Amino acid sequence: LKFGGLDVARQVAEQPNLPPTFTGAVTDKTFRKDFQIQAFQVPAASGGEVASYSYSATGLPSGLNFGAPDCAARQVCGTPNTVTAGAATVTVHAHDGDTNLDDSDRASLTFAVTVVDPAAAITATNPAALTEANLDGATMTVTLTDTAFAGGVALSSFTLTTNAPGLSIDSVATVADGATSATLTLGYNDTDFSAVRTVSATVAAAAHDLPGALTTAAVNITPTPGAALSRASLGLEEDPAAGGATNANVGAYTVALTANPRTAAGGNCAVTVTATSDNADVSIDADATPLARALTFDQSNWNTPQTVTVTAAADNDSRDDAATIGHARTGAACAGGFFGAPTLPSLSVSVNDDEAAGVLLDTDPGTANVDEPGPVALTEGHATDASKSHTVRLSSEPSADVTVTITSADPSAVTVGDTDASPGVQNTLTFNSSNWNTPRTVTLTAADDANGVAESVAITHAAGTASTSEYTGVSATLTANTTDDDAPGFVFDADPSTAGVDDAGPLALDELSTSATNSDDYTVRLSAQPTRDVTVTITSGDASSVTVDDTDGGAGGVQNTLTFTSLNWNTPQTVSLTAEDDDNGYDETVTVTHAAATSPNSEYTNVKGGFDARVDDDETPAITLSGSTLSVAEGNSADYTVRLATEPVGGNVTVTITGAGDGIVADASTTGGTQTTLTFTAGDWDTARTVAVSAATDQNGENEQVTLSHSAS
Repeated sequence: LKFGGLDVARQVAEQPNLPPTFTGAVTDKTFRKDFQIQAFQVPAASGGEVASYSYSATGLPSGLNFGAPDCAARQVCGTPNTVTAGAATVTVHAHDGDTNLDDSDRASLTFAVTVVDPAAAITATNPAALTEANLDGATMTVTLTDTAFAGGVALSSFTLTTNAPGLSIDSVATVADGATSATLTLGYNDTDFSAVRTVSATVAAAAHDLPGALTTAAVNITPTPGAALSRASLGLEEDPAAGGATNANVGAYTVALTANPRTAAGGNCAVTVTATSDNADVSIDADATPLARALTFDQSNWNTPQTVTVTAAADNDSRDDAATIGHARTGAACAGGFFGAPTLPSLSVSVNDDEAAGVLLDTDPGTANVDEPGPVALTEGHATDASKSHTVRLSSEPSADVTVTITSADPSAVTVGDTDASPGVQNTLTFNSSNWNTPRTVTLTAADDANGVAESVAITHAAGTASTSEYTGVSATLTANTTDDDAPGFVFDADPSTAGVDDAGPLALDELSTSATNSDDYTVRLSAQPTRDVTVTITSGDASSVTVDDTDGGAGGVQNTLTFTSLNWNTPQTVSLTAEDDDNGYDETVTVTHAAATSPNSEYTNVKGGFDARVDDDETPAITLSGSTLSVAEGNSADYTVRLATEPVGGNVTVTITGAGDGIVADASTTGGTQTTLTFTAGDWDTARTVAVSAATDQNGENEQVTLSHSAS
C-alpha cells in the first residue's frame, strides 16, 4: 500500500484458538478381574473453535474398551482380564472440528481404574451361647465381604453345613445389592445333642456370579449338661390362711434338664436329679421321704418340666424359717461321662412365722383357751377382793430360757406376791422350751393405805434373755385398779323429792322457754367425810345448751360453787340448771362437771364427778324451700331457694336434688356447669341458696311435670 508516497506493510495479528473443555469429571473405579463391568459414560465436551468433537481414550486396562465399535459413544465397557499393578491412569481426549489437530484443539479428562482379583467371602457369627434348649428359632448373622462389591451382587439363598441332625435354615435370607449382612433363622427338630455341633452357612457360585462357592467359618454349638429351675426363690407363710390366701404354706417350682442326657455313643441315658431340703420344717412333696424328691429324666422327657411341691410346717416358735433346696445328680452317670457331676442350681425358701414372741396375761384363768389381759380390779381392805391372781405364759417356744420379772409401778398401792416356794419373796418366773405354754400364777394385793383415793397401777412383766433370743426386750403390762374402802366422791340426786333414794340422773330439761321443765334442780353431797373443807366448782360442759344457775340463793352475785365440811359433807345441796334456746334441732346431753378443790394432801384433791342433763330440743331439723310448686315455660328457666330449718351439728350438711328429667334440669351451680348438690355449714345454714330450673324446648304439645326431691346427708 502506498500512502503519501510511503509503502506501508499491513500486519494482521492472528488470535490463538480456545481449546474445548469437558462438562464434568469421572470418579476413580475399581473392578474385579474377569467380571463384566457396569458400563459408564464420560461427560461430553463443549467450546473450542468448531462445535464438533471426536473422542479417544488411552491407558485403559486390558479387556476394557472405549466408544465404538464395542461400546456406545463416550462409553467405557468390557470385562477386565488383567490385574493392574496399582491404579492405571486413563486419559480421554476430546478434539474439536478444526483441521489443525494440535493441543489448542483438544481437551483432556483423567481418572484412575484399578483391577483386582475377586476376594468375596461370607462370615457367620453366633450371637448367643446356643444350647439344644434354645437352638430352634435361633438366629445366625451372615456377613458378605468383597473387595469390589460396590457394583452389587445379590445373594439370595444359603445352605447349611452341620453335623447336627435335624438342623436346618427355616428362614432364607438375602444380601441385597450394596448390603453387607443378612440373618438366618435356624430350625432344630432332633433329640440327639450330646456332643459339640458345628454349623456353617454356604452359598454356591452357580447363579450368583461368584468365582467359587463361599463358606463361613464354623460356629460351634456346645451342649451344657445341667438343670433349669422355673424360679430361684420361693416365699411361704407358716399359716395356711395368711393374707387371705388358701394354702399359703404350700408352693411349687419345676425342674428340667438343659441338654439331652445321651451317652457318648449317642444312646439313651436316664439321669436322676434329687432335690433335698436342709430344714426339717420345709418339706418337699408329701410322700414317704418328705425331705427328698428324686426326678428322673431321659431322651423322652429331658426338657419337660417336672413339678416339686414345697410345704412349710407349723411349729411352736416365733422365728422365721429359711431353707435351701439343693439339686444334685444321683445314681450312675451316662456312659462316656456326659452328665457326670454337673453343678445344678439351688432354690432358696423363706417362711414367715405366724407366731410372735410375747408374754400372755390372763386375769380370768377359769375361762379355758381365752387370755384376758385385764385390767384387774382390787378393793382396798376387802375380805375377798383385796387380792386377785392372774396367770403368765409365753406365746411361743423360746430358743433359750426366758426369765420374766414382774414389777409394780407403785408398791405402796399394789404389791406383787411371792412367785415361788423358795425362801424370800420372789417376783420372777422362768420359762423354757418345755414349760413355755404352761400358765404360772401371780397374785396382786391392794395395799391398805391412809388415803381415800383410788389408784391405777401398772404391773409390768419384762422378759430378760440372752441377746440372741427372740424374747429380748419383750414385755406385757397389766393394769391394777384399786378402789379405796373410803373412796371420796360425789353423790347426785336428780329427784330430791324421793327421800332415801339417790337418782343418779340424767336430769330432763325442755329447751322451750315456756315449758315448766325449762329449769330444774338436783342435789349434790360427798360420799365420804373429808378431813378438810372441800369446795366443789360446778361447770357446764356446754354453756350454750345448759347453764348452771346460782348455788347460794343470789347472795353475793351468781355463784357456781358449793362448800362441804366435815360437818355437812353428807347434807345434799341444791343446784339449778336451765336449758338454753339454740338454733339447732338436736337433743343434747350435757355433762355438768363437779371438781373438788382443796388444800394439798386432801383425799378429795383432783376428785371429779359428772352429772348429765338431757335437753329436749324445740326445733326439728328440716329443709326449707321457697315454695312447693314452680312453673317454667319451655326454653326458659325459673328459680327457687333452699335453706336449712336448723343449724347443723357435727359437720356440714349436703342437700342433693333429684327427680329432674323430661327436659327439665335443676342447677344449683354458681360457677358454671350443672350442680345438683348444695352444702350448708354452721355459718350459712339459714342463708337461702338459689336453684335454677330450666325447661328445654321440645316438639310435642304436652306439658311436662317432675317432682324435685331434696335429701340431706
